[in-house]
Amino acid sequence: VNCVDKAISVLPPVYEEADKQVKKETGGSTEIVMTAVNCVDKANFALCRAQHIQVFPTLRVYRDGSNNMNAKIHMHEEYRGPRTAAAMAEFVVTVWNAVKKQTPPGGAGTPQLEGAKPPPPTPQGKKAAYSEYSSVGCIINGHIKVSRIPGTILFVPTAAGHNFHTEAINMSHVINHLSFGADVESQSQPKRKSKRAYYSEDGAYSGDHDGTLFLSLTGRITHEHFLKVVQTVHEYLYGYVRETYEYTVNSNLYRAAQDDVPTVKMVWDIWPMEVIHTETRKPMVEGICQMVGFLGGIYAAFLVVERMMTGTWRELTKAREGKLG
Repeated sequence: VNCVDKAISVLPPVYEEADKQVKKETGGSTEIVMTAVNCVDKANFALCRAQHIQVFPTLRVYRDGSNNMNAKIHMHEEYRGPRTAAAMAEFVVTVWNAVKKQTPPGGAGTPQLEGAKPPPPTPQGKKAAYSEYSSVGCIINGHIKVSRIPGTILFVPTAAGHNFHTEAINMSHVINHLSFGADVESQSQPKRKSKRAYYSEDGAYSGDHDGTLFLSLTGRITHEHFLKVVQTVHEYLYGYVRETYEYTVNSNLYRAAQDDVPTVKMVWDIWPMEVIHTETRKPMVEGICQMVGFLGGIYAAFLVVERMMTGTWRELTKAREGKLG
């Protein structure tokens, strides 16, 4: 059975018309079925949660009764083409033909409709179907430029033309790395110092939170991270200076209001003071004194061991000669 799941009441007229066209083009075949589920109905909450339906409307594709090509990973094939009866009907028929030919998703193209935006080309230059596989969650990697004033970064789910099922949105996340300031590649390296020696000091680095999981046990959970950032200047020998930032983190979570979409919020504040670490060289006389003290300690320990061994040897000699009293 190949199904397309719909989760909002705005689309029924177009959806029903597409169903009629599909039945007409396939001769009323029972091998392909278009059905609808109202995820707003509480009776369907468990089903929609199990299928990871988070926005409405969602058009989901099920090939041979499954929407997941890899059962170990939550991946779903969703229709991304025009919301017209002709486009949806043509896509459904194309998927049906691909299933009969055992063609993998994305391998069968949908013919371009007049006035419709064509699907993006595949790496091989061939036109792909109006569908894509999406997984639950995403990976964010990059950097942004901000002023040295307090600020906020918001991670908010958005989808044009969709309504969100806030109870089904899970904002659990892992912070692999977060830093402020220029990276190590943008600052020239000092002489006689290796790159590795300064890497951990670059930017605002908080190793205690790298890889930390912030988990949402229920729906509509918003996570807030409050960062206190302080500028730290490292003054090395030979006049080399590195400006970095360090920070501390306090995290909190709470349940958002009924109609609010859960988010992940990062709020930072710049401390008006700065910390300066200065690298200095000890005088040679102090180094010589430390070395003499170290050698003196070794000599004293050697004398103690030597006297213990000499005394023990004398006692053993007297015992052997029978001179012990």
